[in-house]
Amino acid sequence: MAAEGAIVVDERVADAIEQDGALIRLNERESRMFFVAEKRAEAGDGETEDGEESDGEIDERETIGWVHVQGFDLPARSHTAELTVGVAREYREQGVGGTLLQRGMAWAEEEGCIKVYQSLPATNEEALELLDEHGWEREATRADHYRVDGDLVDEVQLAKRLDR
Repeated sequence: MAAEGAIVVDERVADAIEQDGALIRLNERESRMFFVAEKRAEAGDGETEDGEESDGEIDERETIGWVHVQGFDLPARSHTAELTVGVAREYREQGVGGTLLQRGMAWAEEEGCIKVYQSLPATNEEALELLDEHGWEREATRADHYRVDGDLVDEVQLAKRLDR
């Protein structure tokens, strides 16, 4: 459908796409990226979790953090990207989040973004502190935007400019 330049006017666009059997990504920009932090450990001699014998050469990996950066193809927002980052509780305060944040920001800059933003609950004090430490600025607060453990919680909107 995209190759034909067809315009689909249908409440169920997914059905129309399914009938042609193709879904095509129609943009030149790779507009999103995930980076994952892993802890690697060599398994010891003996049995693995599934009961197999191990010679100590198995490389076990545990995901301990991630960052997702989503750019935008719309002309009015092509200079921006949204970033989210997460680190497993037991690996916080060890530089993992900061490293992931820096890598995500570097990718956004390579993609030509000049502003990266993120929104999160005001109760996420560790994330707010991390972003503050890395020069992010608070742009706005939306009252009662999230429901966390049954309570309404404000959303904090933050951003960092890459062109300054």
